[in-house]
Amino acid sequence: MARHQNYSRQMTSRLGKTVGLKSSAQKNEKSAFADSNFSPRRWTCGCPEPRNLFPRHTIGYLIFILLCILLTVNALAVQKPGSAKGKAGKSERPPAIEQITEHTFRVGAALVDTKERTVTCPGEINMDEGAIEYLAVAPGGKTHESLLRIDVRPLHLQLALLMLDLEPKNVLTQQGDRKTPQGDPVELRIRWRDRDGQEHNARAEEMVSDGVLTKPMAQHDWVFTGSRILKQGFQADLEKSLVAVWHDPAAILDNPLPGGGNNAYLVNPKRAPKRGTHVDFILRAVTPPKTHAANETAGGKP
Repeated sequence: MARHQNYSRQMTSRLGKTVGLKSSAQKNEKSAFADSNFSPRRWTCGCPEPRNLFPRHTIGYLIFILLCILLTVNALAVQKPGSAKGKAGKSERPPAIEQITEHTFRVGAALVDTKERTVTCPGEINMDEGAIEYLAVAPGGKTHESLLRIDVRPLHLQLALLMLDLEPKNVLTQQGDRKTPQGDPVELRIRWRDRDGQEHNARAEEMVSDGVLTKPMAQHDWVFTGSRILKQGFQADLEKSLVAVWHDPAAILDNPLPGGGNNAYLVNPKRAPKRGTHVDFILRAVTPPKTHAANETAGGKP
């Protein structure tokens, strides 16, 4: 029992660092991992046993999300009036993770492919001109300043990225923070069909212009900062912020370019499809899985 409790405390410490939580002395945030008696084998939301699906060291990331689910249940699944009820009269909820094939999973509207290491979400072009602060927001977010409106719950997107063995690191404290955001790199692409049915697939940076440099945004990988947990709940869920162009600690991904601290980005009207165009928003992990890298370092086989 003592040995198991020590493991839980170590996992708790690691998860706190992973999601970039601040100390409990700060007024607007709190740790979601204070319960040292939490058992990593106590799965209560119907998710498949993770040790059979993911590398062993990613279990910690799934534990983090499950804790978010338990501690921010109102943000994770809001039942509509008249929703389906079980025999006992209690509302039934689908599991957070649905396995489709050996390598594909569905987390809400997010489709995860652990072999290709991609997450694909449906959405549409929200703006085809004007100033923007976000590359993408969820419905109900700051759509007056976002290129894309993506139909995914922010917490589901964060879970999907964690399932790709990505590690977030949120060092930002406020919108427009001059610090360079950190976290594992992620390539962002937008796929759509034109009026003739021809498919297009472009990097997200092509849709954005730098107002200071007066040219398209430089090609780069975005970073998985991960959103924060506040006293009110998961911040990205509260604000519906997914990908920030102008630094924002509430967003799940951010722009690491030097201009990310300047609020001077515009939609590139020469490249962006027309407003209302349906798109697939594709996020691809750039670095190899950490299990693969660890095996290569040890001289073993991936």
